[in-house]
Amino acid sequence: LERGNGHSASTLIYAFAIVAFTGIAHTVVFRETPVSGEQQAALDSIYFWLVRRFFETAAFCVIAGDVALRRSRSFWVGAAVLTTALLVWFAVQRIDWLLGLAVSGGGPSRVAHGIDASFATINMATAFLLWRRSARTHSRSDAFLAGSVAILALVSFMLVFAPPGSQLPLAIGHLSRVIAYGCLYAAVYLFAIRDPHELLRDSENRLRDSREQLKALGDNLPK
Repeated sequence: LERGNGHSASTLIYAFAIVAFTGIAHTVVFRETPVSGEQQAALDSIYFWLVRRFFETAAFCVIAGDVALRRSRSFWVGAAVLTTALLVWFAVQRIDWLLGLAVSGGGPSRVAHGIDASFATINMATAFLLWRRSARTHSRSDAFLAGSVAILALVSFMLVFAPPGSQLPLAIGHLSRVIAYGCLYAAVYLFAIRDPHELLRDSENRLRDSREQLKALGDNLPK
């Protein structure tokens, strides 16, 4: 993130715009669909949860692999809107394909837990790669990003192995995700945007002071 090429920012914009847009769609758009009752609510929640987890995981993998996303950031925002529309369309028109994600009682099925556990395993490997890169390059941004990815992975593992119907793991998971997103904010803004900007400003101030000192020295030289 500190290399300044902007591709990591484009990756995060695309992925987390989808995370935000699908969250809004899940809350606002869905009213009546072919499946009714608690099973429908469970299917919606599980489907959009896994969608968000997929794009989080994909974004972190792209950043860890130094894969460059070309095009402007506005392009990726538009791509996120289009992707979200397709995901919502799929949830409405192909609801029968999602029945395997929930059990009759409304909770996640083994298939859903298996998918989430796979994302968590990939996240742990990604966190390890980011941590090694941060140690090699002394990048605080990569270190905080690794912490964010690791926390998200641990949350998924906790929810996969939590007793069915238990509310405490859900509460801990939500709190942990807030902490993870705080680490992501630190990685992106504090260390990849604010700190380099402040270093640049300090360098400009030192350069200005040096020029003024040279000018003063030149003015004081005997004619």
